[in-house]
Order: sequence, then C-alpha cells, then structure tokens
Amino acid sequence: QGILNLMYGSENPLILSGDAIQCEDAFIAKVQNEHYPRNYLHVLIFKSIMCSFYGNHELGAKLALERGDAYLKKNGTVLVMLDFFHQGISLFAMSRKTKKRKYIKRANKINATIKSWAKKGNPNVNHFIMFLGAEKAA
Repeated sequence: QGILNLMYGSENPLILSGDAIQCEDAFIAKVQNEHYPRNYLHVLIFKSIMCSFYGNHELGAKLALERGDAYLKKNGTVLVMLDFFHQGISLFAMSRKTKKRKYIKRANKINATIKSWAKKGNPNVNHFIMFLGAEKAA
C-alpha cells in the first residue's frame, strides 16, 4: 500500500490502508505487544521510511525513539540498515528543529552504529554515512 501511495498519491500517504491492504489500527492492535513481533516492526519501519520520504520527521522521530534498536536485536535482515538510516534522517531533522537532547543523542548513536558497520566491511552503508553526515552538519 505504501508503494501505491508513492506512485499514485494519497490524501494521507502515511496511512498504510487502501486498495492493496488494510493494516492500520486493527492490524496494529492485533499484532502489537511489548516484544515487538517482526510483523509489527515491519509496519513501523515502513512508516519510518514514508515519514522520511514525505518529510514528516516529527512522527518519524517519535517512532524512532519508541522503537529504539528493537529491530537490531532481531538478526538476519537487511531492513535493519534501512531502519537505522531513516530513523537517523528524522532524528537529525528534529534535532535541528527543536535542539532537544533526546533527538541529538539517539541520532548520534545511530550514526556511530552505521559507521561501525562500514568499518567492519559492510559496503552497503557508505552512502548512509554521507547522507547522515550532511544531515548532522546542516
């Protein structure tokens, strides 16, 4: 549904319900629990990506702070890298806007984690480092 929202527009592209899927309130209420099951994390990650794309950094940062590094603890997926990148974008944007320490601290932690992945030999995060460096410097 998110891809359809990107392709064809939507009144509210951050709502992940429409022709392809109905996954907002009822779905989230059904799968959400304190342990963040993988399906619920996928929904949150996609919402973070959409927040980053559409510039809704306030919601993106809120989701990032609530979720923290919960997905990092669920090993074995490439979505961890995308999740951290889009969290970083929203958190750096909100740190510029509000100057609040909670955003700055979490954004710097994400930036450091991504840099550590690059130092360990992950070539897929080098462009993330450049983007986040630019966001931090802005």
